[in-house]
Amino acid sequence: MRLAAAALLLLTAGCASPLYDWGRYEESVLAMETGFQDVDLLDEIDALERQAERAVAKDKRPPPGLHAHLGYLHYLAGNSDAALRHFQAEKAVYPQSTVFMDGLISRL
Repeated sequence: MRLAAAALLLLTAGCASPLYDWGRYEESVLAMETGFQDVDLLDEIDALERQAERAVAKDKRPPPGLHAHLGYLHYLAGNSDAALRHFQAEKAVYPQSTVFMDGLISRL
């Protein structure tokens, strides 16, 4: 019985500390799908930049796609250098995105 309780405790311990800091990333993607009708693009970029910085400060990875999304938002705002920086960051954090990110980078 004690062994089962200890195993259950170990299994649920990881649930208390999520791997990613999702912040408002999902809300931002939804806002993009609706054309940012009620969202200021530059405010959205600032909020997500802070979220990415908080994730690193907490020793967590930003969620998959956050840097790619930020790169796209920067592209929409006319800042190709920042877009490139975030596309490269997405590749660095998530190497499985390399082919997709390289495709976006080639279109900048």
